[in-house]
Amino acid sequence: MTHTPFRTSRRGFIGGTLTAAVGGFAAGLSDAHAHAFGGQSLTPALSLDAIKSTGQPDEAYWWKVRSQFNVVDGLTYMNNGTLGPMPRVVFDANERYMREIMEDPTNSGRAEEIDKVREKVAQFVGATADEIALTRSTTEGMNVFAHGFNWKAGDEVLYCTHEHGGGTGPYKTLEKRVGIKIVTVEIPSPPQSVDQIVGLFEKAITPMRSFMIDNLQHGRLFLAGDAAHIVPPTGGKGLNLAVADIKWLVEAFFHFYKNNKKDLLQAYTTNALRRVWRAQDFSNFMTYLFHKQAPHGSFEYHLQKAKFDYIRLSKAYATTIAENYVGLKEI
Repeated sequence: MTHTPFRTSRRGFIGGTLTAAVGGFAAGLSDAHAHAFGGQSLTPALSLDAIKSTGQPDEAYWWKVRSQFNVVDGLTYMNNGTLGPMPRVVFDANERYMREIMEDPTNSGRAEEIDKVREKVAQFVGATADEIALTRSTTEGMNVFAHGFNWKAGDEVLYCTHEHGGGTGPYKTLEKRVGIKIVTVEIPSPPQSVDQIVGLFEKAITPMRSFMIDNLQHGRLFLAGDAAHIVPPTGGKGLNLAVADIKWLVEAFFHFYKNNKKDLLQAYTTNALRRVWRAQDFSNFMTYLFHKQAPHGSFEYHLQKAKFDYIRLSKAYATTIAENYVGLKEI
């Protein structure tokens, strides 16, 4: 392979602005095919063994990789998520596979070879072969995944404004057919920081993390911890509530087996829910206090800031928050 000396990098390679000759599909390529590639001279691609890096990839290495792509010189094509250029060795394998299928379609699409590939992929990702599905594209895979759930009306799906149409499409279909709710997170372009992105997602996810069952028992069944209630993590009450539930249950069981009385077991829900509702209220308060709720300078922003200022100025207010955070003994 020959080329005009030129300093480049992987970014330059991706841009396709190098002056290297681009490989053709096969020896004896027709003039029509050559014209389709801008009339440039097409040279055979280097073998995969010849491309293997023996050290830190340098400019010469990326020239070797360049030989595997038929992208015309001067073309910058960054949309590899829709229809992107594949290496020539992949194209050749696809062409050979389709030809063999047309010549002998009796082997079930080479199912045995596909199963071997699934086994290799399974070993690579730490799964079993029956957990691996090979799809024709990422879009098809996302559709299979999305339609594989037993959705119910009201179920929520969260994605941002930067998602590809191939990923959002199946959920929009489910919205019409099943009645799921789509929550779209508005991510600015460009975003200010990673923390901003995380904060926007947290704000959208948090309301989904509060859950309550107002009856923690039925017959001999008693619910405790996350099986009965879920709170946002902001208040740090998840584990505390679970321990408190168990405390009530331990005392009730001890009382039952020692005194043969069911009164504390029967009162379990009433006793536990006093602390649970207190924690739900406090967690909700902390969530709206510490998570950004509105744009800087807005009315809601200044209300939130006023709460912070009051904590700094008022010992009584700060004591109330501290008391709720560490837990109320009387509840």
